[in-house]
Amino acid sequence: MGFLDLFRTPAMDADLTMLTEKQAGRLREVGAKIVEDRLGPVTVHPRHLEGPRGERLELEPLATRLAELGAEGDDFLGVVMLHFTLLLDAMTTPRALEADGSERALEHAVVGLYPPEDLPAGPTLAWREFAPGLVQVLALEQGADEPDHALNQESLDRLGGWDRVQEAAAASLRQVPEDQVTRDDDLLFTALVGLGSETALRAVVGADVIEQVEGRRPGPAGYLFSIPDRGVFAWYTIGAADEAVEAAQQMVGWTIEGYQKGRNAMDPNLFWASEAGIQAVTEIEDGSVAFDPRHPAFETARHLEATGD
Repeated sequence: MGFLDLFRTPAMDADLTMLTEKQAGRLREVGAKIVEDRLGPVTVHPRHLEGPRGERLELEPLATRLAELGAEGDDFLGVVMLHFTLLLDAMTTPRALEADGSERALEHAVVGLYPPEDLPAGPTLAWREFAPGLVQVLALEQGADEPDHALNQESLDRLGGWDRVQEAAAASLRQVPEDQVTRDDDLLFTALVGLGSETALRAVVGADVIEQVEGRRPGPAGYLFSIPDRGVFAWYTIGAADEAVEAAQQMVGWTIEGYQKGRNAMDPNLFWASEAGIQAVTEIEDGSVAFDPRHPAFETARHLEATGD
């Protein structure tokens, strides 16, 4: 590279115009390698990859996501690998695990949580919303040296449907290791902190986990929770409204710090889980995080206090 090259604007790719030529080339190269490892010989086209049996994997949705993220280096590689792994899982079926019947296959069921923008575009991957900004994906574990296999609708139907597979996946999440429970006398909330990436997934069965740890299930007002890192699930069971607001204030700052400093960032928001579902308590705008003490979570607590329920 010459000295003047340092001041030149990188040329943009002629087909994936949101990426530079170098970025687009890297995307095609990495994508082709991942697809080839799973499907066999790959033909690389400017805007898509073609598998050995005519499978077509579009590149533009992923290129757009990479451009939005400004991903470089390891982040670039990680986004590409996640995209193609999930997409290929949805295109294929884990026949080896299903060969011994659905009951045996369900012993390997696991759940994953992802931002929806991290999922590959297209109708093949089966998923459902978990909370604002997070979706659930169901998968089968394939062994220590193999990635989990995300399920498409065909596989879900063969295994008994979404609810049956999710229940099988959630069973192990209800068992809480005692050494993960973290409390602080100066804080109103409780947290599970573990080294494994499954700790945050316990939010999927949050009420069951809370009952196991606290000896009672959350009441009509529900509970606040956050999953700032894949190794963290924190919650506060809502009681008195004023205490709930104080707990939320503590959790907001704690969650943001965990999200920014954690090894595997998950989500910076504070959520409210109740019989009506899961809502976001916080709003993030221009990098700042705030919540309104008049949020329905706290109004519900005030109403229950007033009525004595």
